[in-house]
Amino acid sequence: MANEQPDRRTVLKWMLAAASTLPLGLGAASAVRAETASQSGEPRQLPGEGLGLALGSGGAAGLSHILVFEVLDELGIRPRHIAGSSIGALLGAFYASGMSGREIREMVIELVPSNGREWLGALFNRDWAKAFAMLRPGLENVNVFEPDEAMAVLDDLLGAKTFGALEIPLTVVATDLWAREEVLFTEGELLRPLLASAAMPGVFQPVHYQDRVLVDGGMVNPVPFEHVTRDGGLTVAVDVLGKRSKPDNDEDTGYMDGLFNTFKVMQHAIITQRRRLAEPDIFLAPEVTDVRVLEFYRYEQIFSQAKPAAEHLKRELEARLG
Repeated sequence: MANEQPDRRTVLKWMLAAASTLPLGLGAASAVRAETASQSGEPRQLPGEGLGLALGSGGAAGLSHILVFEVLDELGIRPRHIAGSSIGALLGAFYASGMSGREIREMVIELVPSNGREWLGALFNRDWAKAFAMLRPGLENVNVFEPDEAMAVLDDLLGAKTFGALEIPLTVVATDLWAREEVLFTEGELLRPLLASAAMPGVFQPVHYQDRVLVDGGMVNPVPFEHVTRDGGLTVAVDVLGKRSKPDNDEDTGYMDGLFNTFKVMQHAIITQRRRLAEPDIFLAPEVTDVRVLEFYRYEQIFSQAKPAAEHLKRELEARLG
């Protein structure tokens, strides 16, 4: 029926599929890993200790990371280390597992629903309570999705279950809610740290893991470049917070817009301060404008707006390759 709304599991698959871009039902990254390896030659080496890649928090604008992957693939560069927060951790995990940027782009186009605008409109507009009621029985908790439910979906989509199964070392950043500190994951179970890193307040409930209550890594470290800088070599950091235009009427700022943009104000301040302390070699901030946090279905606009940043990265890397 035209007015039928998706259930919570379907919405979770949309969101996680958009972030992870594995085909539904595939169940393992290894299915595409062999094809990727057979089509590529030996990775090109940058001078020094290679390239460290830091991928940022930012919701749907984080699909900009895909263009970064495509540039690296085109130049034949394989990162020696990836660190990520939130969607940067999710996309970083799938790239580290062996998927190419091209494959990731194709899966986004295949999987993201064309009717995403309908349920997102309900979520972001003033009638946000109705949207919560649609996705979650009762409003006693403002988080929309249960972590166990999200774990089941992520388990269906991701083939690698441990950090050791990845082809590229990965650091996943999460936030300890009560200790108010950064938590890093580099080994052991992969799925729960990934879910914790992407546990955006107001969307996902906190994740309980290793005697901690964990939420979105972007709360403390939106672009964790220092975790790849310390290894030496060239560091590329990608800030995907994007930009938002001020509405003509201040009253047009709904509950969810206000909530998510408050987070981004905080994250921008954190990034600015960290860059004052230490600057990565290449810092990219794709100018993805007026794309809301969950608007993954706008991937065409995201790719188009992120293209200049990708072209800048390509020129910078080509100069270093000589």
